[in-house]
Amino acid sequence: MSGDRDVLDILHELFQNERSFYTIVRFLDGGTRNHIVAAHMRNVNAALGILRQYSSQTTTTNMVLNIPLGSMDLSGNFFDPVPVVPTPQQIDAAVERHVNVSDANCAICQEAVPCATRIRACGHAFHHQCITQWFSMNTRCPVCRHDIRSLQRNAGNQNNAQGHSLHADS
Repeated sequence: MSGDRDVLDILHELFQNERSFYTIVRFLDGGTRNHIVAAHMRNVNAALGILRQYSSQTTTTNMVLNIPLGSMDLSGNFFDPVPVVPTPQQIDAAVERHVNVSDANCAICQEAVPCATRIRACGHAFHHQCITQWFSMNTRCPVCRHDIRSLQRNAGNQNNAQGHSLHADS
């Protein structure tokens, strides 16, 4: 290790990487996430083992670090963005499930949607699983950016909610 960097500098970089890793990995499905997190933890433990060995050779100071992995927020920074997601009640009020649509593709996965979950206010239709995952990160329609928490509809979107057409022509 170079003279201008010490173990604390390397630990700081490691924890910054941990924060980024856990921010990204939370969007993966459960099985994939578990395998990736297990491999990542093995790598981190190996890196910490190397740092322990190095620090025991250079100094006799023992350090105990408590890392709050359960909260997913390693920095505790007050200015970090707070995710805003709709409540289950807001989602239920904003969508209608099991809607039959023809010649429509899900705007999220780009696959055909025979039986869809449709946003009432704008009429955009998606696979139920796709839009559920989207709403776990966002409050807006992925196509038109309509906030599903607001229940206001305009006259053009009334036709969509009644099933006359899939998308409003503006």
